[in-house]
Amino acid sequence: MAIRTDEDVWNETETGPGARERIVDFLGQNRGKAFSAMEIHDHAFDTPTPDPDDDPSSYSAIITQMTIHLSALSYLGKVEGKPLPNDELPNDSEGGHKAYYTATEGDGDGGDGEGNED
Repeated sequence: MAIRTDEDVWNETETGPGARERIVDFLGQNRGKAFSAMEIHDHAFDTPTPDPDDDPSSYSAIITQMTIHLSALSYLGKVEGKPLPNDELPNDSEGGHKAYYTATEGDGDGGDGEGNED
């Protein structure tokens, strides 16, 4: 059922920051570092990423959403992404590439946010 946009419930309901705003804020607070899509999800949304073996459908949905958001933000010039070779990264994968993303200059507040990792 549709609601009218001139009703109180529509006009008085506050919404939080959108997904893309959360991503840009997190990366801006962690300037000089690059993160994978799922690392960004873990920190920007304060929600643990489901294990792909335990819940493959949820994991797949999240990685798809993150990829769409990060692609759009890259297109808009808000983030920079690079596929890095796995054999040069500290992860368990051999061969292939994994995409990492960072804030572009001028986005975010540049502070040390909660998700700041060393």
